[in-house]
This record gives sequence, C-alpha cells and structure tokens, in this order.
Amino acid sequence: MQHSMDQSGKSEIRLIIADDMLPIREYLSMVLSHESDMEVLEVVGSGSEAVERASVTRPDVILMDLEMETPRAGVEAISRLMSMNIDIRCVVLTHFSDDETVFAAFEAGATDYVLKDSSATEIIEAVRAAANDMSPIRP
Repeated sequence: MQHSMDQSGKSEIRLIIADDMLPIREYLSMVLSHESDMEVLEVVGSGSEAVERASVTRPDVILMDLEMETPRAGVEAISRLMSMNIDIRCVVLTHFSDDETVFAAFEAGATDYVLKDSSATEIIEAVRAAANDMSPIRP
C-alpha cells in the first residue's frame, strides 16, 4: 500500500473515522491525529458518508463502526468500498468479537477489528497493521 509522505519524507497513514457516536469519533480523532505517522482526513457519522468521502479522499485505512444509521451500515459500507476497487483497508470497531456482524464484515472485505473498549495503543497498532497489510487473525 502506498502512503503519502509528510514534509520530512516519512510515510503517513491517511485515515477516515466512521462512527455514529460523537464522543467516540472525537476520542479516536484526538488519539490518532497525535500520531506522527497518521493523518485523519475525515471524521464522519455514517457508513454512506464514509463511502462518499473515501471515494474522494482515498484514505489508506477506514476505522469503521459496524452499527451506524442501520444495524449493518458498516458491513454495507465495506462491501460498497470493496466493489469500487479502491485500495483501502477497513478496520471494524465493535463491542463484541463474536458477533455475526463481525464475520459479515470480514466476508465483505474488512481487514481487522478492534473492540471499542480497546486501549489507544491497541487501536493505533491495528491501524498500522492494516495499513501495512499485517493484520493478525484474532481468536
């Protein structure tokens, strides 16, 4: 995956954050934008907005909530993104690791998932791993 370069020539991971809960969006944006190798391009509140903005901004990674405007909005958005043949990695945000919707997200093309109560470090590591095609398979 080709990342953009910052002024020092260092590669940056370009991100979109998609979650319908404003406090979660703000928290993730704050945490990720403080990382020197990450640039938050957009912060959106729905799957349809994520698809629309991704088609324009072409991020490396989208951190995507599964349940937004509909219970499966994240899965539907991932499916739409994959059908557009844009080189994007989708990391799913969820409350439950064994949820059927998580499996549906992987079937749609998600790269990895993180639990919403994960530490900032775990979320950052998941984004970096996805951007570098190194996402682990979790139990």
